[in-house]
Amino acid sequence: TVAAGATLTLDGGITIDGNNDWVLDMDTINELLYADVAPLASLNFVTPESGAPVATDYMLKVNGGVVLNNATVQNNCGDVQTSVFYISSTGKLTMNSGSLITHNAAINTANVDQVNASVAYVLKGGTFTINEGAEVSYNYSKGNNSTVTYLQGQLTLNGGSFNHNVNAHCCGTVAMIDGGTFTMKGGSICENTDLVNKTSNSIGISGAIYLHSNSKFVMDGGIIEKNYSNGYTTFYSAKTTGVVRLNAGTVRQEPRTVSDLYSSGFLGALYIGEDMIFEGGSIYIRNNFTFNTTIDSDVTIESQSKTTPIVFSGDGVITGDVHQNYAVDKKNKDINSTTTIQGGSYLGEFTIDAPTYFSVTGGRFKTVPTEYLVADAEIFYDSKTELYSVYSGNVASFGGTE
Repeated sequence: TVAAGATLTLDGGITIDGNNDWVLDMDTINELLYADVAPLASLNFVTPESGAPVATDYMLKVNGGVVLNNATVQNNCGDVQTSVFYISSTGKLTMNSGSLITHNAAINTANVDQVNASVAYVLKGGTFTINEGAEVSYNYSKGNNSTVTYLQGQLTLNGGSFNHNVNAHCCGTVAMIDGGTFTMKGGSICENTDLVNKTSNSIGISGAIYLHSNSKFVMDGGIIEKNYSNGYTTFYSAKTTGVVRLNAGTVRQEPRTVSDLYSSGFLGALYIGEDMIFEGGSIYIRNNFTFNTTIDSDVTIESQSKTTPIVFSGDGVITGDVHQNYAVDKKNKDINSTTTIQGGSYLGEFTIDAPTYFSVTGGRFKTVPTEYLVADAEIFYDSKTELYSVYSGNVASFGGTE
């Protein structure tokens, strides 16, 4: 335990070793990743080293500060709630250049529904900061609430990398954000694998980054790409109070391994800024969506309740097709709310399953969705962009034409 007010600095090439050289059955994980059903609750993919210690508590409880300078933390193997670092409300963990956290496992053999973080459990008020040249890689977690970093506090990725981490059964490979904030200013989140305990026809609780209630992910730089799952591959914002703001950087989504369902899902609000590159896969929108850049992805819209209208706005471009699902609850009851297109450019086709609940008040279109225009809509054709612009309300003039 590092006491509040104290700081432990590890450098000089020092290694903290849990002394369990466990082995991950990656062949079976890859096989299940491409199967229709992954019955994960009864499966264990890690074989601990014979005779080696299996942790029953956190390796290091951080109430003060821990700084890793050119230090390695490796080979921890714990069962339930036994991550390497437990960062309390007063704790701070910082990784600097040359530091490495690798080959740590939260194996959860009994599939207990607890926090199962392979690297860090960060409580509200606690902070985990990763700087350029640091790396979190080849860690494994399994079970409900399993992840590399379970986040109720703050995680800041200034540089460095999350790569080749594996999660099985549920939630986010790199981070499960549960009321906390993950700010990505640089670095990379690449080549992580999330195996979901779902069928190919299910949405699946997954993603490289998972957001629960009152959680936030903010991206101001860096790159997220080549993350794989039979569920969501990139983001899953699971609650209406989750917020994802992608201001700058690059996101390249992979498709799911077993179906053509969505690469990312957003039940909370989504904002994508003009300095983002966002491409690949498809996204699933169930809340307000503001985009000011080019989205090279197909987009599916679906209401989540009668009282949650959806608005598309911004000055960006969606190059893919836009589809609206007809939304029903578990009792097959209509739960559609109004979806309104207020802005943005749309180069693909619209297919609308619930036209009564879909309207266009603005935006620019390759093909005008005439049947969904509001009553006072005006249409203008721009020969330069070859797009039709839709305006509603008071329109004084457009290009000199009254």
